[in-house]
Amino acid sequence: MVVEGWTIAIDSTFIHAYSRRKRKAGFSDRGARVGKVEGTTYALGWRVHTVATQERLPLTYRVRQANVNYKIPAPKILIEAVRRLHRAGLSIRLLIADAQYYWRELQTLKVDWNKTCDTGSTPDKEAVHQLEG
Repeated sequence: MVVEGWTIAIDSTFIHAYSRRKRKAGFSDRGARVGKVEGTTYALGWRVHTVATQERLPLTYRVRQANVNYKIPAPKILIEAVRRLHRAGLSIRLLIADAQYYWRELQTLKVDWNKTCDTGSTPDKEAVHQLEG
């Protein structure tokens, strides 16, 4: 049996914000926040969370302050990506993500995605409401 569907991945990238700060004075991007760049390095900036296909086609993205937990934007952009694929008559076979994106309700939504792939309908409203709320 061949399992058809798309492989999608979710990941984020750090974008440095303009900053010319001295102790308490100076100029900087007012909306940007300090967040982890990599390893133990921190900087002022933004983080772009992106869902893309294995062919590197971006499906959706969100820009958030660098200090926002990965689990906050993830449900909304994953749901949006699923809806876009379903509108095109496509399904998800595999989701690739870093450990930072794991949360308990992801398993519930994953089961729901498998059901919707068979029926061609949109994800269950109750499961979507749980994740968005």
